[in-house]
Parts: sequence; C-alpha cells; structure tokens
Amino acid sequence: RVFGLEINDERMSIIASELLGAHMFAVCISLLHGILICVVCLSLSALPVRTVMSPEATALSMELTAVAVLVIAAIGPLGIFFVVRSAVAANDRSLVRCICLLDCLCVANTCGNVPLGVIMLLATQHLQQVALDANCECEFPSMTLQECEALKASMADIYGVLGVMGVVHAILSACQCVACVFGARKSNAARYALSQNRVFV
Repeated sequence: RVFGLEINDERMSIIASELLGAHMFAVCISLLHGILICVVCLSLSALPVRTVMSPEATALSMELTAVAVLVIAAIGPLGIFFVVRSAVAANDRSLVRCICLLDCLCVANTCGNVPLGVIMLLATQHLQQVALDANCECEFPSMTLQECEALKASMADIYGVLGVMGVVHAILSACQCVACVFGARKSNAARYALSQNRVFV
C-alpha cells in the first residue's frame, strides 16, 4: 500500500511512492517555512518598534500575519498532495501532466528564492550597520539621545532577525527546490508509464 492506495504493479508502486513522497516532503518544508515566518513575525511584534499604530495594534497585526502565513503554507502544498493522490488513484494522465507542469513551476520559483535569501542577508547586514552608525543629532533631531539610541538598537535587532530569516529562507528554498525537481521527474515518469497503458490502481 502506498499512502492508503493498493498498487499491485511493482514498478508503478515505486513511482507512486516516490511521487507522493516528494510532495509530502514539499508539504513538510512548506510548513517549516511558514513556521519560520511566524517566528519572525512574533519576534518582531515583541520588539519596541515605533510605528503609526500603537504597540498593541502592531503586535496584533504581526500575530494575525503569522497565523495567515501558517494557514496558507499548510493549505497550498497539502492540497496539491491530495490532487496528486487523486491522480494516482484515478490513473488520470492529464492530471499527472498538469502536476508535472506545477512541479516545474515550483522548481523555477524555489530555486529563484535561494539567491534572494542570500541577497536579503547581505542587505540586512548593511542596513543593520547603517542603523547603528546613524547620527542622532543630524537624523533624529526631535528625539532625546536616549530615545534615539533605543530606536537604533531596535532597528538593528529587526535587521538581525531578518538576516537570520534570509539564511533559513535560502536553505529551506534549496530543500524545496530539490523536492520539486524530484517530483517533476517522478510525475513525468508516471505520465510516461500511463501512456504505455500501465495503471496504478
């Protein structure tokens, strides 16, 4: 049995197992990604950031963003996983072809996110140094020295958190890219096998 499906053909069983396994791995990585963003949002909500909103409203906004990101991260990939399982259960070659296309788009998207994570790290490191080097008298003349130093420290903390997020984002994107490449290969193998009149179930 492969994810609850009874597949008698050994070769098709291997293809189905690897195809569904790749998409389940992508679901796990997506959830980790969502949890990372949640942690970052909650970390930022705890920092004393000066915004147009009150601290309570800012924290609530960050918490709602964290919940929304986690829900989206779970629903999207999990939905695709069940579509893949349905395609295998129905021996639907057209749907498998669409899944292959989705996996190829996933490869392009996630591979592109790897250098973005590196760029994000470098940019936040630069901004962190700019924030720490800011001249209070010139750039924040309306603040007291104590308020200015507190703001600079707060901004440096924010950029530090975002920098860590950039590193983890690049690592998780690389893992998800590998899962999508593997999924694309296996969905193509499944499409070819179905075109040869072989069936999963």
